[in-house]
Amino acid sequence: MNLNFGVKMGNNNLNYFYKRIYNDNKFELLLLPSLALFLFAVRITTGFNGLYGQDAYEYLRYTDRLTLYFQHGISPGEFFWPIGYPFIASLLNLIINNGAVSLQAVSLLSYLFSVVYLYKILKLLNIDSKAGFYIILFFCFSPFIFRTAFLLMAESLSVLCITALTYHIIQYSINYRLKDFSLAVLFIMISAITRYADLVIIFIPCVFLLITFLKHFKLITLFSGVLIITVTLLPHIIIYQGHSMNFLGHEWLREWSFKNYVSRGFYTDNGYESYSLINILYPFTNLIYPEFIFCGLIFTAFIKMKYLNSNYFKIFAASLLMYYIFLAGIPYQNFRFLIPSFPFVLILLYPGYEKITRKYLKGKSIIIISLIVLITQAFFIYKYSAGIYALSKFEKETAGVIKQFDSTKTLYTFYLNGALNYYGVKNPLVNLYDKQLIDVPAGSYILFNESKFKEQWKNKLPMINWLYIKSNYKLRLLHRFNEGWALYGTM
Repeated sequence: MNLNFGVKMGNNNLNYFYKRIYNDNKFELLLLPSLALFLFAVRITTGFNGLYGQDAYEYLRYTDRLTLYFQHGISPGEFFWPIGYPFIASLLNLIINNGAVSLQAVSLLSYLFSVVYLYKILKLLNIDSKAGFYIILFFCFSPFIFRTAFLLMAESLSVLCITALTYHIIQYSINYRLKDFSLAVLFIMISAITRYADLVIIFIPCVFLLITFLKHFKLITLFSGVLIITVTLLPHIIIYQGHSMNFLGHEWLREWSFKNYVSRGFYTDNGYESYSLINILYPFTNLIYPEFIFCGLIFTAFIKMKYLNSNYFKIFAASLLMYYIFLAGIPYQNFRFLIPSFPFVLILLYPGYEKITRKYLKGKSIIIISLIVLITQAFFIYKYSAGIYALSKFEKETAGVIKQFDSTKTLYTFYLNGALNYYGVKNPLVNLYDKQLIDVPAGSYILFNESKFKEQWKNKLPMINWLYIKSNYKLRLLHRFNEGWALYGTM
């Protein structure tokens, strides 16, 4: 099977420095440890632990619960998201004994091995060795991908699974080896229990794998696939104890509709959200948005029609389109949802990058342009990461202030519950999202941000409860934080 995208081989227009980088067989061996050292330096320098918002703390909570489950058989309880990411982190946590470090380690390692797998995919597609620098510039230092590597979120692991299963599916279609089939199935299953939506992205590659398997059927291959599927699904089935299919009732699936394609404002269980783009356009932003790739449109303009005839080009393009169609029907927008599909975007854009570097960039201009791109990426990394870093810092500082008050008093709050628990606030915490209040004891604390929540959570429990407290109790301001947050005491 011809895997070539149609890219011409050779480095005739490149200077000696450029050739040495890409003709060096040790490139793969040097890339991984170099990136690992760089990530370690960034982690130590910034001190960023990957925790912010609500999701990261929930992943951490469940990682700790799973660790107790493995150690003492204590039920981990309910969990809203797929189990894959905290499950893998909890296994590491049995050794490290630090849930936050374990989760961040999984994210960082996933990022590193995603880089390697993406490089292998491009080499496998008969693309010349300039792919290495392309990956460094536009994957390693893609602002969203780089930032995700440090976060306690499932997206980094999801990207690894998708790049790995893609590589092994392509390998299996070439050599029909049991090893590649088994690894492809393994990463497919880990992907499925890490992010359910990934099943949409990988559906077409999975169909391709199935067709290839049936054409070259072997009993040992079937046995291996069934065994891997069974083993990887067992934790999901056992821990969820009869609730393993609950995700099918998720609001985003219940409310999926073609009508959402032309909407940009939605009222859901998470309140009201409005966006700048209608839903049908938003998924395509990872082709052009600077937080993903700032020059995607330029690369697209240089892709020749003949590249579209490649079977693999069609598979990647169809997978992206299918995923975009799915996302456009969900009554919600989040750029995090686009991260797992980004490797396919880079694979599709590569021919445009290759043509530009081969035809228009010569001599020192290659190095100059590459440095400009790196500086630009560094700027966007800083720009789009500063808010998360500031929020993480704010959460820690807020917890420090709360700990100066009476720890026996009940604290009513919203959004910051996970952070306050993690940073050692001992007060009994009541989440204003959980239930409608009918009584608030005198002397209780309320930590809230009315300006932040009044529009999104209008007529929802957080605002209903806040307005109930304001109307029925006299509040004394105890401390005012940044960005509208304030701590009150009931009198």
